[in-house]
Amino acid sequence: IAHGDRWFFRFLWLLRGQHRDVAVAAEEAYYLNRPLLYHPSTLLAEDDEGVIVTCRKPWSRDVTARWLVVHGITLPVVYVDEADQLDWDRDYAAASVAAGQLKATELWRLGVSVHFDNNPMLVRELRRLLPGVRVVLVGGGCG
Repeated sequence: IAHGDRWFFRFLWLLRGQHRDVAVAAEEAYYLNRPLLYHPSTLLAEDDEGVIVTCRKPWSRDVTARWLVVHGITLPVVYVDEADQLDWDRDYAAASVAAGQLKATELWRLGVSVHFDNNPMLVRELRRLLPGVRVVLVGGGCG
C-alpha cells in the first residue's frame, strides 16, 4: 500500500557501520514518510476482509501504526519477520525470496485468496509457493 525504494536500503547499509544512530533515524523517517500508493479500501469489496501482511522490521511497529493512522487505514497488521532475520541491506534478492517464504506461510494460515505486493521478486516467489492464491503486483518499484 506504500511505495518502497530498495535503493534507500542500499544507502542505509553504508551508514550502519559508522553511524548506526543516524541510520536508525533515517529508516524511521523513511517508514513514516512513505507516500500512500493504494488505500486498501480501494482494493477491497464491501464484504472482503483485509489484513496487512508485512516484512517490516519488528521495531517499526510504532512508526507503521502512526503511518496507518495518518492515512486512515484501520486494517490489522501481521509482521512476519518477528525474528528480524531478513537482511534487505546486503542481498535484496535473497531477502525477497526469504520474505516470500515468510509471507506465504502467513497467507496460507490466514486463508488469503488475493494478495497485493509491490516487490516483483517477492511476488514471483509467492506465486511459486501459493499457486491457488492470486498474487497481484502493484507499484512494482522495488524490483
